[in-house]
Amino acid sequence: MRRTLPSRMNSRTPNEQETLQAKAFFVGFAVVSGLAVSLTLAINLIVDPFARYDLVSLRGFNALRTQAGSHARLSKLATVCRDRPEAVAIGTSRVAIGIDPTHPGWGAMAGHVYNLGMPGMGLQEVDLTLRHAVYAADRLKLALVGLDFLMFNATREALAPETEQITFDPERFVLSEKSSCFGSFLHDLDSWLGPTGLIQSIATIARQMPESERSDPKTITIWLSLYRRDGLMDNAKVFEDRARSGGYRALFGDGGQERYYASVVWLPPPDRSYCFSRNGIDTFETFRGMIRFARKADIDLRLFIDPTHARMMLALQDAGLRPLYEEWRRRLVQILAEESRDSGRPAFPLWDFSGFNSVTTERIPPLGDLTTPVKWFWEPSHYKKQTGDLVLDRVLNHAGTAQDDFGIRLTPNNIDAYLEADAENGVAYQRREPEDAALIRGVVSEVTKNARPLACLD
Repeated sequence: MRRTLPSRMNSRTPNEQETLQAKAFFVGFAVVSGLAVSLTLAINLIVDPFARYDLVSLRGFNALRTQAGSHARLSKLATVCRDRPEAVAIGTSRVAIGIDPTHPGWGAMAGHVYNLGMPGMGLQEVDLTLRHAVYAADRLKLALVGLDFLMFNATREALAPETEQITFDPERFVLSEKSSCFGSFLHDLDSWLGPTGLIQSIATIARQMPESERSDPKTITIWLSLYRRDGLMDNAKVFEDRARSGGYRALFGDGGQERYYASVVWLPPPDRSYCFSRNGIDTFETFRGMIRFARKADIDLRLFIDPTHARMMLALQDAGLRPLYEEWRRRLVQILAEESRDSGRPAFPLWDFSGFNSVTTERIPPLGDLTTPVKWFWEPSHYKKQTGDLVLDRVLNHAGTAQDDFGIRLTPNNIDAYLEADAENGVAYQRREPEDAALIRGVVSEVTKNARPLACLD
């Protein structure tokens, strides 16, 4: 008769069996967790929702970095760390849409230029972004900075990070020789490689769309937020499609954008005031600090005031801000002159493309006209790349097709005469376009009844 030998399992005590089961559980858990982590890392690296690694770009899979557009402040600062550009353009969405990194005026730096423009940038963010570009790129030579009147409202500066600069985070900037891109990477590690990044990777794959859908009302906001690899906001085709279907008068609208600027951007709630200095924030001192930093870092800094269509300038005037706008331009010139005197070096150039000139006063075709184009602007606030090319022709000293009265380099010697001529040109524009002037006056007066453009209470 064969004897049955006891199995090893049966020979173990209950405690030993529990220990083995626990070990098996933890080994299995570790293996599954490792696989999950590895899979998450692999997906985030390959899909690359914020365009951080630039390893794979496949149409229908991840070619449209839809999440990078809505997280520009995460994506663009990281791109500077990766590509280390020799030149950058910094400013609001006007710069993001209009300033082309492939313009021939960049010369030998072509291919190493990055557009760092982002929607709603305030002056503090512009200053931090310039410093980040210097320390993170480590070889930056030239910086173009587009200045906007909205940046210098100290009231807005305190509010902007929570309103228009949705993903602004000062901790991700590289701001000294002691800090590094690796530290910035670790700060956002979850977004780059973790579960948050995985969610964005899945959203990127799910939102891949054919070109035929770029004018679909359900997806148009996604198309409008896309960026090219060099940082230029890649939405010209969307605007072109909309212009063909509704005409440029429809793109310019019935004063809605001018109303928004007057009621939210220039004179933000709750107290609706515009102040150069308030609550410990002095925007001119921030500007002065940025100038001094660029000088110390030996950066070729070139400043320009962004153009907007004349309708937007009328809105600013009807909001009671024209006196402050003129003071703003004078103070910029004054600070640059003072910095030049103190440093013993030539002043950084400041070019003004705003106001009323042959480009900004371009006539808007009537409603229903689907064939007449507007050459220089998409709508009242944002200029086309063609306009940006004229800006770059001036600022980069490139022999292009510049308009004689578009782009004036402001100095202490010409500022007063220039402002006087600009005011006269504004009066002439209102006479030439009385319907648009009346439209803007009506919508702006509606929303600025209780505004205090000159009331700056500390």
